[in-house]
Amino acid sequence: MGNFVKTDTTKGDISVNHYAGIEMAEMAKKINDLFVSQGYKLAEGEGGNGIYTKGSMAMRIMFGAMAKYFKFSVKTTSENGEVIVSMEQKSMGATGGLIGLKQVKNEMQRISGILQTL
Repeated sequence: MGNFVKTDTTKGDISVNHYAGIEMAEMAKKINDLFVSQGYKLAEGEGGNGIYTKGSMAMRIMFGAMAKYFKFSVKTTSENGEVIVSMEQKSMGATGGLIGLKQVKNEMQRISGILQTL
């Protein structure tokens, strides 16, 4: 059984989830493992607190929606005995047109859903 308690906010480009019964360092590792297993690379920061990317921005600019590019900022904090994971979408998808915008939105929802299973 996971440690997920509730989602505070899920609006467009931000998702905030609360977890109980887990240490912050352990949650940060789980988050990093999740992103890596989904094909993301840690572009800056450290596991569970950094920027994760997938795909190539240059390819996205050249080929639009045919090339995937996703970028998310993740921040893990601890407050009142809970671990709080904030994820923010950092790529808008505009270089892929309407299809690109939809791809980024869908990826945000997909990753947010997976985070709720931790």
